[in-house]
Amino acid sequence: MNKSDEAKTTDELPFKGLSVLVAEDHPQVLHVFTIFLQGLGFSVDTAENGQVALGKYLANNKKYNVIIMDYNMPVMNGYMAAEKIRNSGYGDSATLPVICISSNHVNESFVFTRCLRKPIDMQSLISILHELLKG
Repeated sequence: MNKSDEAKTTDELPFKGLSVLVAEDHPQVLHVFTIFLQGLGFSVDTAENGQVALGKYLANNKKYNVIIMDYNMPVMNGYMAAEKIRNSGYGDSATLPVICISSNHVNESFVFTRCLRKPIDMQSLISILHELLKG
C-alpha cells in the first residue's frame, strides 16, 4: 500500500480500529446503524436493550470507544443502562462517550455525553463522533 492509498483508507475509514456498542431495540434501525458505522471503520457490537448493553459493557474484555444508546427500550431503558455504566467504576465508565438517540427531546446529563433526535442526521452523528473521538 502506497502513501496515497493509506491516506485514502484513513479518509474513507476515519474510525478504523475503534469499537462501538450500539443499543437499539428496533432491528431495522440497528441494522442501518451497524452498516453505517462499519462503513466508517468501526468494529460494531450490538444490544437489543439496555440490560444486554450493560451486560456486554461489563463482560466485554475489549474496550468500547463509544456507546450509542437508544433512550426508549424494553427491559431496561437507555438512561438506566447508561447510569449503571457510569456508576459501575469499570474501566473508563466515568469518561466513556455515551450518545443518546431518541424520538423525544432528551437533555444531556451526567450519563449522556451527547443526545440526538430521531430520525438521526448521520452527518451530525459523524461530527459528534469526530469531536468525541478525534478531538
